[in-house]
Amino acid sequence: MNFEILEKEKECGGLVRSLQKDGFTFDYGGSHIIFSKDEEVLNFMLNLLGNNKIKKRRNTKILYKGYYVQYPFENGLADLPKEDNFECLYYFIQNLILKEKGELKIPSNFKEWLPIHELIRSLNAPKEVKEAVDNLKYNSLITVMIGLDKPKINDFTWLYIPDKDVLTHRVSFPSNYSPFVSPEGKSSVLAEITCNTKDEV
Repeated sequence: MNFEILEKEKECGGLVRSLQKDGFTFDYGGSHIIFSKDEEVLNFMLNLLGNNKIKKRRNTKILYKGYYVQYPFENGLADLPKEDNFECLYYFIQNLILKEKGELKIPSNFKEWLPIHELIRSLNAPKEVKEAVDNLKYNSLITVMIGLDKPKINDFTWLYIPDKDVLTHRVSFPSNYSPFVSPEGKSSVLAEITCNTKDEV
């Protein structure tokens, strides 16, 4: 297999790099786990890791209107207030009907979040390609990494917070994934903040 890696920073990895400080390990791009429904792909990834892996059951929630809702959201409808539960089911059924009639609109915004601006600028791409790339939209990510001088603070893997009044959209607890990412008797928290370049964050 032949491939070429393009990296503008002095070290490889981009957002999948890890930061190690004072015995804590954090991922720059937010905490993630390895999973796949494709058994061949999953086995490939796990074999690459050898013995460097830990199996855990994910305990992820969504903090929605003060309720901890099971993740993914559609599996936790029973955790919602009755009005929200009804609304979710109502629009789900409406979409099923529209799909049956062939009237369900296909999403068209996939191209808006491909972060390829700098790659295209560095290549000898045609003018129309460069102009198209300049019109693409994308989000940036800020991660706030906190090491705590106290043991486990909860049992969550991570917590989504879909609330426009809360700055972070996801908070993860890396020390709940692995005992090797924080010193013994300590724990860690990582908050992810999605923003645009001109946002006041």
